Amino acid sequence: MIRIVDDVVSPAVVWGASWAAGEADTKSAVGSFKWYRPVGIGLAAAGYILGGWLGYGGNFVKNLGIASFPWALNSIKGYIEEAGVTGRAPAMSVARRVSRYPAEPYIKEFAGTRLV
Repeated sequence: MIRIVDDVVSPAVVWGASWAAGEADTKSAVGSFKWYRPVGIGLAAAGYILGGWLGYGGNFVKNLGIASFPWALNSIKGYIEEAGVTGRAPAMSVARRVSRYPAEPYIKEFAGTRLV
């Protein structure tokens, strides 16, 4: 059974918030605060914490969190990409990581020695 307020209006509210935050970002001055990402993360957090965990607002608030969850994940992903975190170690040769300074590059007595 579909509950109109819980199942239809809450995703519509998330869409409206997404649209309004996007419009606010496009009309804002250069360098000013952007609203799109924080609003998405805030809606998901409020829905899951207030509606799901604490039980405030019932299914309507919980469905706000569920409907805004992909928006929040994409926002977090965007923040991570902007920070330059890739999840991989930067490519670096062994020669850069290993330094023999202040020691000599090799010891003359062992210059021709090879490990088997």
